[in-house]
Amino acid sequence: MVRIRDYPRPRGDTGIGFHWFPDLNHYDDRYLDTFLPLLKSMGASWLVIPSHPCRSIPASFIRGLLEKDIEPVVQISSPYITFLKQDKLRDLCEEYASWGVHYISPFKEPNLVSRWPQWEEDLPERFMDLLIPCLETMYEVEGIVPLFPPLSPGGDFWDTVFLEACLDILNRRKKGRLYGKMAVAIENYAFNKPLTWGKGGKTQWPCAQPYQSLPGCEDHRGFYLFQWYDEIIRQKVGRSFPLIGAANGLLLGDRSSSDFPPLDEATHAQRSAQISLMMMRGEVPNYFFNNAFWLLAAEDASPFAQGRWFRPDGEPVLKASISALQEMPKESRRFRVDLPEKIRVFTDGKVEVMDLEEYLKGVLPREMGVNAPLEALKAQAVAARCYAANAAKYPRHKERGADICTTTHCQVWSPTHHERTDRAVEETRGIVATYDDEIIGAFYFGHCDGHTRNCEDVWVQALPYCRSVPCICGYDSMYGHGVGMCQRGAMKMAEEGATYEEILRHYYTGVETLAQGSTYELPVVDLSPEIPHMELWEWPRPPEDNGLGMHLGLDFREEALAQELSRVKDLGLKWVLLVPQDEIQLERAIRLFWPQGIMPVVRPYALIDRGHDFVRDVGVMQDCGVPPYIQIYNEPSDHREWSDVPQGSRGERPDLPLFVSKWVNNALAVYNAGGYPGLQVLDVDLLREVIAETRRRGVMHLWGRAWFCPHNYGLNHPPSYPYDPVNQEGIPVQHPEWEFVAPIEEVNRWREEGKNPGQTIHDDYNGVLGFLAFAKVFEEELGFVPPMICGEGGWQYRSSPDRRYAVIGDYLHAHYHQQMFSWFKTGRLSNGDPLPDYLFAICPWILSG
Repeated sequence: MVRIRDYPRPRGDTGIGFHWFPDLNHYDDRYLDTFLPLLKSMGASWLVIPSHPCRSIPASFIRGLLEKDIEPVVQISSPYITFLKQDKLRDLCEEYASWGVHYISPFKEPNLVSRWPQWEEDLPERFMDLLIPCLETMYEVEGIVPLFPPLSPGGDFWDTVFLEACLDILNRRKKGRLYGKMAVAIENYAFNKPLTWGKGGKTQWPCAQPYQSLPGCEDHRGFYLFQWYDEIIRQKVGRSFPLIGAANGLLLGDRSSSDFPPLDEATHAQRSAQISLMMMRGEVPNYFFNNAFWLLAAEDASPFAQGRWFRPDGEPVLKASISALQEMPKESRRFRVDLPEKIRVFTDGKVEVMDLEEYLKGVLPREMGVNAPLEALKAQAVAARCYAANAAKYPRHKERGADICTTTHCQVWSPTHHERTDRAVEETRGIVATYDDEIIGAFYFGHCDGHTRNCEDVWVQALPYCRSVPCICGYDSMYGHGVGMCQRGAMKMAEEGATYEEILRHYYTGVETLAQGSTYELPVVDLSPEIPHMELWEWPRPPEDNGLGMHLGLDFREEALAQELSRVKDLGLKWVLLVPQDEIQLERAIRLFWPQGIMPVVRPYALIDRGHDFVRDVGVMQDCGVPPYIQIYNEPSDHREWSDVPQGSRGERPDLPLFVSKWVNNALAVYNAGGYPGLQVLDVDLLREVIAETRRRGVMHLWGRAWFCPHNYGLNHPPSYPYDPVNQEGIPVQHPEWEFVAPIEEVNRWREEGKNPGQTIHDDYNGVLGFLAFAKVFEEELGFVPPMICGEGGWQYRSSPDRRYAVIGDYLHAHYHQQMFSWFKTGRLSNGDPLPDYLFAICPWILSG
């Protein structure tokens, strides 16, 4: 089961979105080029796009959105709701998934007569006959989140009744496994009502009735529709689903409610901006992922032109609303610690809706008593609040329409209040304990025998915050289940001076306490299919591999290569990096080294903007029986690797987008030829660009047999940089006999001024440990780190770019290289970390020449 926080969201997610054109005719590059800058200027992170049921939207369109961190929500569109061929749907979903699409909705607004070729009396049953096969097909496609289609608010068949009936059908047909990664699309239009219309859901407005508008009673037909749907989903499923905005916002001139004036342009702008701010600031529940303003653009003759923000050429229509969104500060969406305001309590044979905090005041006297120390009572108040919040989210008595009961089955409650327990509730009002960004299930019990119990030792599920801990309660027997907080132990801790937060952190491992309304950012999650990749032990290595290598000189004459082989054997090296200029040099070198048990890694000499046949190089190596490690291009940010920049010139910058495109093209060719394509870049941002391009093209499988070539030059930094004491503490010169670029007094001043306490390799990777920064990117983007073979690096003689450190002379050159090579002997890096398995070899620059 995927948690709310683990569903995919775009990088830098604002929660702001739009619905694209209302048809299938506007996917040419010119429309993307027109509207992408406009979408980003308004802070958009989501875009709902209609798709033909048998033909995909062009890949270039999808990739263009993903490149700009806009999450596409694909809405399969057809004139009427009818049977979809499942083999076609699977092919479509697999294609979309390979491009990086996550959310797909089959059908739209099934509760409207106009969506059906023939209106059925038992509509939910008929609809679910069509939908369930689609949900099952989409469920089986890795990376795809199946969406229950959006319903029209109200509609010809009342939408809330329709949703309840459909979920009942899923339950009755035992299709609950689909809930594991499902979400629900919604159309929460605000109409011409205040944005707060219907806030609080059915719990707040029990007077609301289908097909009726009662005086003084608000219903779900407004922006807060998501709360009403969530109540239904929790009641029928037992937990919340992500609610994905498919269409919402406001329509100019809307007069849906006669109680409010028609919507004018100023109100449209003000409320559109307010919705956007609510999304970014986390003022909506975490399960409501995005809005989707209807409608980004439409043709003049379109029946939907009234709702458009732009004309097809990008000319603004709703100028005030567009300006309002463009001018507001943008920020990544904040997620909020949410507590229900109300809770449904089953007591005396009926359900009472109570204010949560008032309910807790009736729990504490019965669960802990009124004479316990105040800090223990406060810990109990937080635990009871967490328990109640989880009951509201996952109702314990949903068959009765209640969240919680008043017996020992849940939490004991009575209407009797006491001053001390009321104070404990008030002084912790809104505070909960959280683990991994979710409110914990705060179990508690009477007393233990000196140790609480692990959750899985008592029940089935293992909870990371319910670990066995020692307890000072003083009892030698168990009273209760033993999981979570020992109430007698909490009292004893409070008597000895512990605060309620210390008590909670003792009994609930790894939790933190947060107040209602606290906000936080969630990490970006990608549910793209896992990339099949070779395990590290499956990659070819030289016999008796020791990880030691060297970049060979550039002289490929037979006598020069023979001398290089002699040097390599004398040094005990097992890897060499070769830079042959043609296939004759390539074959000559690999036939010399490979039979000696030395692994050649080949970087064919190829300028990036010139053509080169890397597949030919693969063939030469395969014909010689050599594993084809092929590095494709070198240091793309260096002007000397491009033919249109004179040698040594600092002319115009290299064309890095061209490099990215050409690397992917050639890497695919090498991959398909059976080779191992290697990537070399000098900064982590360019690495992310390359990975993003493979994701946009749907060729992420390429990384299953690709390797990375760091150039881990040390400059004149020590092997442990940036963790060394000069950088971290600014210590004065310890070896005045070494050569520096200035007098010692000046160097010491630079050290004090330039010290960087707390700096890590991810802040400054200008050292031989720099490959670790790239490894972090691979882990974040791919979920694994491919093999790394450092093709250049080490320390160059007389190097002195960092004036805080000594010039690299004879001693330091030898000493530093010895420390680096010792990684493979000791199994430890220079900073003390274990040698990573993915680091295959280091081949510093340069053996000769």
